[in-house]
Amino acid sequence: QHQFVEPFSAFVYGRLRVRSIWPIEPGLTPSIRGSLIHRALQNLYADCPSGAEIAQWDNAEIRARSDNAVAIAFAYAMRHADGTLRKVLGLEKSRVQRLLHGVVAADRGREAFKIAAVEKDIEANIAGLALKIRIDRLDLDPHGQQIIIDYKTGAAKRLLGRDKTPHDMQLVV
Repeated sequence: QHQFVEPFSAFVYGRLRVRSIWPIEPGLTPSIRGSLIHRALQNLYADCPSGAEIAQWDNAEIRARSDNAVAIAFAYAMRHADGTLRKVLGLEKSRVQRLLHGVVAADRGREAFKIAAVEKDIEANIAGLALKIRIDRLDLDPHGQQIIIDYKTGAAKRLLGRDKTPHDMQLVV
């Protein structure tokens, strides 16, 4: 993505490994929040249920599964947190549980599918360019067609600009 948007920035960031100093901000950084959400979703669907199985979960099972998924995802961060960070993480846990309930509700409203993998690493060769990619989730429809789901936790973005060129190469790949 950096190479596509600004080649010099890609060189400085990718080759020279220059990093910016993160500004101090209240709460958790967007990257930490995104990582926690991805881990929680991975744990929620680790057993790769089908859409039919998800539809059979009652409210108690959804709550138990989401509580467990969040507990596992947050365990490492909580272990190393001081009192203040524990409180911030506690607030974030509640938010992530609500997000998981929303994902389950969305999945319950979908056509038939089966989750084939979560956080799956693959290697691809696209026009001679070797890529190592991690797919957030890979579903299969009833006909065996693959559906790649890429979770996004930041602000909504348009895939294409006005000139029809992609803004984000990750989604194109």
